[in-house]
Amino acid sequence: ETQIMSGSTKKKRSKKSSKQSKEELPIVNFTKVVTDFGSKQFAALLPHVVVHLDLPSVVNASSVNVEWNDTIAEYMYTATFTVQVLEELGDDGLSGLRTFRQNRLKQDLLNCLLGDLENQMLLKEFVRHRVDNPTMEIGFLPEIRMLAGRGMTDDWDIEGQLLDRIAELRRELMEKYRRNAAIQKELLERDNKISLLIMHRSSIYELDRDNGKPKKKRRKRRKGDGEEEEEAVDFSLQRNKMNHYSNLLYLFRTEPKYLAKLAWLVPEIDTLQKEFTETVILTLYGNAFSPTEEFMMMNLFEKSLRNELKRMNSPGEWRQSAANSAVAKLIIAYNKRKAGLKYVQSILRGPIQELIECMEDFGLSPMSRIPPKIDLLKEYVDMFFSAIIDNVDSLPYGIRFICKRIVSNCEEFFYGTAEEEEILSLTGYFIIFRFIGLAVATPDNFNIIDEDVPMLMVPALVSISKVLQRMFIFAEIDDDRILSMNRWMTKKHTQVKEYLRRVIDVPDPETYLKITKYNMLTSKESSEIIITLGEIALLHDLASEHKKSLAKNKDDPLRLILKDLASVPHLNEQLEAKEVRMTLVNRFQPVEIEEVEKHKDLKMETLEKTLAILPHILTPPGKTFMEILIKAKIQADKGGDSGISKDIGDIIQSLKKLSESGVIDGGDGFNNFLEDIHTEINDRKNRIEEQKKEIERLEKALVEIDEQKKFMDEKMEGFDTYLDALREKERQGFEEKSRKFAYSELSKKKIIADSTIAEDQLKRVKFTIKRTEPRLFIIKGRVRGLPNAKVIQLDLDDLLTAKENGDKVFDTTEGLTLDVVATLYFLNKYFFS
Repeated sequence: ETQIMSGSTKKKRSKKSSKQSKEELPIVNFTKVVTDFGSKQFAALLPHVVVHLDLPSVVNASSVNVEWNDTIAEYMYTATFTVQVLEELGDDGLSGLRTFRQNRLKQDLLNCLLGDLENQMLLKEFVRHRVDNPTMEIGFLPEIRMLAGRGMTDDWDIEGQLLDRIAELRRELMEKYRRNAAIQKELLERDNKISLLIMHRSSIYELDRDNGKPKKKRRKRRKGDGEEEEEAVDFSLQRNKMNHYSNLLYLFRTEPKYLAKLAWLVPEIDTLQKEFTETVILTLYGNAFSPTEEFMMMNLFEKSLRNELKRMNSPGEWRQSAANSAVAKLIIAYNKRKAGLKYVQSILRGPIQELIECMEDFGLSPMSRIPPKIDLLKEYVDMFFSAIIDNVDSLPYGIRFICKRIVSNCEEFFYGTAEEEEILSLTGYFIIFRFIGLAVATPDNFNIIDEDVPMLMVPALVSISKVLQRMFIFAEIDDDRILSMNRWMTKKHTQVKEYLRRVIDVPDPETYLKITKYNMLTSKESSEIIITLGEIALLHDLASEHKKSLAKNKDDPLRLILKDLASVPHLNEQLEAKEVRMTLVNRFQPVEIEEVEKHKDLKMETLEKTLAILPHILTPPGKTFMEILIKAKIQADKGGDSGISKDIGDIIQSLKKLSESGVIDGGDGFNNFLEDIHTEINDRKNRIEEQKKEIERLEKALVEIDEQKKFMDEKMEGFDTYLDALREKERQGFEEKSRKFAYSELSKKKIIADSTIAEDQLKRVKFTIKRTEPRLFIIKGRVRGLPNAKVIQLDLDDLLTAKENGDKVFDTTEGLTLDVVATLYFLNKYFFS
């Protein structure tokens, strides 16, 4: 810039007095554009400049901008520039330049060879990567065709068959599980018979009630004045009513708020709570092998525990009232499901077997003549204690999550008022006191060992159980024989606390089970249950009675269903026991879920159609999947293959619908749909493997449940043999016996609780009570002076059923109400002694 300006100044001075020529005009105008060094006008002046510069300056100037570089490059190819370069380089410089060029050519060749080798290696790596990780670019469509051609579409049929097999096995398992539960219940009843016989010296005929099957009486709705007894109706034959019950049971299963409230509201009647518990655990959630049902049950317990604990003043209050709590009974019943039974069998079988083989008298029986062997007891308690502590991770997830919610609710509701030890004692109560401890004391009830526990070792197991139960609720032993264990137990409290903290260290169901409420509602898993008509009527009855508490809003789905169902149907005993298989249906599925499901089904249908047709068409070249489909359809039309053409047309239309609904992206010509296909192929392979494992697991479970039935049948046979012997002994001395009593006598003995006999006739009423069969009595009531006698048949089975149900009185339905306990005592005294 300086040289140009100085040159222009000299010219101006030399021609001061003369007129400027046209050739000098650019120099005059130069000063007007000097501020824009990137302009084309300034670049046009550069050739006049470079002649005054050395070579390095020229090269530097060419790097300023594009315009300068272009102009200077043109100048550098001129003869003037060549002469300038040669003058500056000289002979030596020119020789050095030639040498540099030769070396540079060799280096360039070497670099090319190395680059070629590197490219080959990259290509090899790329091929290997393609094999291991197939990309889904449109150019690789043949790969999917190859997978489809190898029979991958057969997986669709295979998966359908596997799912059908799983559903079949689960149904069979549910049926056998219910069967075994009924046998287990009957076994306990037989056991109770023998216990009553020994403890109360009752007659065998009082205890043998129709082979141990008590008559199950559901709560009957109270009838108003003038109402007549309803006729029993088999509502399972009424399709419309069963559809409504299907909606009701679906609502109960998937919306835990209803059953959670009902668990709190169900009356504190042992038999009613027991029936409610069995209906929920064994029937509504009877599929103990389904993650979906496990998820629903965890939701139920979460809400039930919250309802229960927020009404308590302390954790201890709930533990003390657990015997009358339906929620507590639900937890206890849940613990004894398949997973819980397998757990106690696995951790206790070894210690119990070792104890049995010991065959040493611990001195713990009330009849023992030796003092208690406390050190020996400590040794074996330690063995059981270690088996429990060391296997905390094997404890079923559901039990642990229930305990986690117990603790979190207690921490919320009793913040600042309850110590950690008091809160943790609740988890110890449900895990040890009401579950593992019972399994230790009665291993035969949990099918832990294959043999009977020797009588010598029974007191030891009972004492070990008692110590463990008290230890895990941080309480002391009150048994005088082993009071010295208390100090030793206290030293274990630190380990117990650590164990109980580990128990509740589990994730929430969504994370552990990999299920959300949306997954649950849209699951394809069949919601099929086996249920008795009596269980359906029970839930209907309870829901109707408490509908104001369960559903305050008149538009609540529960109220709408109950309105359609109308009154609770009346059932007789035979109908109550009738089992039906029901598929539960959601009557109130949200529209959004229906839409998503519809699109989800369409996508899967389109995917399957695409895979089915790909092996049968030529895939013409194209940059997008849609382009290839359209060309393939044109080829099919030209070739006269109308079937293929129609299928491709259906696929194209479905893809457009899916794109419009936002399910898939059509912006790339549906190339991403190929990725979905490839993903589905791989996912389906994995699912099929998991389904095969599930079938193996279910088949193994069926074998185990059949073995359990065999074990219980053998035990039942032993009970029956024992009872038959007692029954035969009782029959040997049986003879009819008859006694007469005045009404006043029976009333004085508190046997008659109420009657419909007119008060002015009571003094003239006499009863003849005759034992006609070992278990049957005929009672004839006659009013003196009147010819007709009232005949009442009294079956001891019915009377004892009322006693076990906790009923205070027994209605003969013939105008006479009897006091249950007083009547049994009376019959034993006058007819069995």
